[in-house]
Amino acid sequence: MENKNSNKDKGFLARRGRTVSAIAFISGFIWDGLTLTFVDLSGAAIILGIYLAVIAVGIIVYQGISVRYEKGWKRKFANVIPYVIQFMFGTLFNASLIFYTRSAELSGSWPFLLFLLAAVFSNEIFRTKQNHITFQIALFFLAEFLFLVFALPIAVGKIGSDVFIWSGLISLTVLGIVVFSLSKVAKERSLEARRTRIFIVILIYAFLNYGYFANLIPPIPLALKDAGVFHSVVKINGSYNVKYEPAPSYVFWRKEDKVFHQFNNAPVYIWSAVFAPSAFSLSVYHEWYYFDTATNQWALKSKTEFDMVGGRGGGYRGYSMKNNLLPGKWRVDITIGTGQRLGRVFFDLVSAATAPVLKTDSR
Repeated sequence: MENKNSNKDKGFLARRGRTVSAIAFISGFIWDGLTLTFVDLSGAAIILGIYLAVIAVGIIVYQGISVRYEKGWKRKFANVIPYVIQFMFGTLFNASLIFYTRSAELSGSWPFLLFLLAAVFSNEIFRTKQNHITFQIALFFLAEFLFLVFALPIAVGKIGSDVFIWSGLISLTVLGIVVFSLSKVAKERSLEARRTRIFIVILIYAFLNYGYFANLIPPIPLALKDAGVFHSVVKINGSYNVKYEPAPSYVFWRKEDKVFHQFNNAPVYIWSAVFAPSAFSLSVYHEWYYFDTATNQWALKSKTEFDMVGGRGGGYRGYSMKNNLLPGKWRVDITIGTGQRLGRVFFDLVSAATAPVLKTDSR
């Protein structure tokens, strides 16, 4: 009777495996939204670390059982493990998308974000290989590396190349422990496609290192919450009152227009809000660039520094102001002390014969 039920369950997974896998993966996305929303970054790091540990144990237990048992309750239990792993991968990659996307400046980080999206969807597209040890190890290494790049700065209270390098070294160490454990419980399987597995891990490690030092990877856990160009910025009772030209109605994703109509040589303000964990203390810069049509290049005109202390939910807020700007194309890069860019504000400055119609908002 037990074998009959076990075969029946196995048949169901064989017939509906793709559907169950998709549900598990999507459920991981939803679960992330329900849980991580209500915790701070430190709490999120702890939760995601637990998920990562479950994946590591799940891979080892699944491979160990599947090489020893072809039927019975242990095999039945093993058949469910890949879907638990799939659920956990869903949570981890969803968290990576959330944290990396909100920290990214698209013009510079799009290759990395495209790579991350490809990794997320490959987890489902190649579902039939999810039990394959090489595929599992590759996804696990990518997930743990991305996790540590996010979690380690929170733990040590700083961000920089040394923290990133340590994230990679710890990732390799943890992966080594997992592979060693696999060699003890499933020696033959651990040797399958070993060279391919090593090559893939080296490729992932090299790509992430290149992405970081080429400034393709955003400086998480920092995130640019808001930024814009304004006609006036005044701090009143802990809030910033800003005046701006409203964007056209069809530009629904932002309030401010990207055309700055300058009347009577009015000053130009750039305001930004940068989120950082409470333990962080670092410098933020506004770098003002003017597009020189003669050389067809962006020329740095000035650089303003702010000392930022993290912890505020809406982000650390600051602004810079410039007078006597030339008409033309301008951009302001919002960067940190490591040289990584959090975002950019583009605007076209044009001379106006009359004062523009402005709106007032509180930030």
